[in-house]
Amino acid sequence: MNNISVPRLLVLAACGLGITSASPIVKSLKIRDASTDACSSGQNGQFTSNGYTYSLACGGDFAGNDLSSASYQSMDDCIAWCSQTNVNAGSTVCWGVTFIPSQSQCYSKSGRIASQDPGYQRNDIVVNSAKVVSTPQGATLESQCSAGKTLSYTSEGSTYEVFCGDDISGNDGASGPKDTLEDCISWCSDVNNQAGSVVCYGATYVGSSGYCYQKGNGIANANPYASSTSGIASFKVTAPAPGIADPGTICVAGQNAPYTNQQEDYTLYCGQDLYLYDTIESTQPDFASCIAWCSTYNKQPDISQLCVGVSFVPSRTACYQKNSTFITPTPWKDVYVDSAILQLE
Repeated sequence: MNNISVPRLLVLAACGLGITSASPIVKSLKIRDASTDACSSGQNGQFTSNGYTYSLACGGDFAGNDLSSASYQSMDDCIAWCSQTNVNAGSTVCWGVTFIPSQSQCYSKSGRIASQDPGYQRNDIVVNSAKVVSTPQGATLESQCSAGKTLSYTSEGSTYEVFCGDDISGNDGASGPKDTLEDCISWCSDVNNQAGSVVCYGATYVGSSGYCYQKGNGIANANPYASSTSGIASFKVTAPAPGIADPGTICVAGQNAPYTNQQEDYTLYCGQDLYLYDTIESTQPDFASCIAWCSTYNKQPDISQLCVGVSFVPSRTACYQKNSTFITPTPWKDVYVDSAILQLE
């Protein structure tokens, strides 16, 4: 009897009871087929859940930037939890997940991963990840912004030119942490909408640190340049929202043009410096204000010498009055400069 296996005992018992067909004790048992799991093939691709499309990084880990964690049996369920979180919130709150199959543990991720690649590969344990690349409203900006591309993007009525993978140095204004490039642009729009005029002329967003650096109007003539910094992108305002006053820029780099302020005529030398002959230095918000300061100065009584020109350094908001017109405007290689010379009769 001890050599009889359990299955045989069950069969004998059934026969002894006169049972001619087996009836399952458990009515239904749903067992997930591992072959249908999002990362079962080990191949990256896309996966859609509840209106959100994810880019799969099978074997990759988004280290850090956790929102919360929960226990799930599959990558599919982990992603579904992320999507449902967004549906419940009415906006994209969960930007992706990292799932550890052996622990049945799912970690939802913040928007900080939107500009990042899951480059961290675990050798000690199997880890799979995914991030949102499209919402019910359309593709995310980050998913379209590959290095070297230039995109047009609209936020709160304002239009921006986005330079993917590029930095714009200098002219920094306010800065602060932002989860995504879209959040950085929205912040710029909010500042301008609240001010009623263009104050934020653009920004540089560093995805690896989640930081947004707003820029002043000096960036209008600054050229974006390729950067090796992970997840970096920059943008400029190209058309402010209706009703938002645009002080604009009066210079286009490399061009010379006439300009009148307070009935005084100047010639603009955009992107060029009037080297030497400085008299007074002042902080001015933009080039137009710098010229206005020169014109106002000349209207004062009993001045010892006229302001006959100015040079303005946007990155420093520094304006320098000049006392000689015998200056050859020259491009300044270390920093961007705009200049103007008063046309004396």
